[in-house]
Amino acid sequence: PTDPSLPPLPTDPSLPVPTSLNNEELRQMKLKRKRRTVTFGIVGGVVGLLVLGPVGAIAGGLAGAFGAKARRKCVERRRQRELIVEQELKEKHPELYGSANDHQQKDARQ
Repeated sequence: PTDPSLPPLPTDPSLPVPTSLNNEELRQMKLKRKRRTVTFGIVGGVVGLLVLGPVGAIAGGLAGAFGAKARRKCVERRRQRELIVEQELKEKHPELYGSANDHQQKDARQ
């Protein structure tokens, strides 16, 4: 289920993608997703083992891992769409956001 208020993910290379400034955030989200997938897989396996034995361990581990991965991917896609919208707004209205050079000059003065 996707949020209808957000634009679809870009599949065409000509559509905007998050800039390198946002890529670090997306990389961190991907790392977090991988860690949570493993964690929820292990927790699901342990709970499944306690409840249904060896078969429950396999089922619980798979269910936990796949569920966590699916949820985190949904969160990542939503954030990527938000970053694209922010980037488009900054390109259309630079007077509202200021340029990157403005921020660098302000930091240099402080």
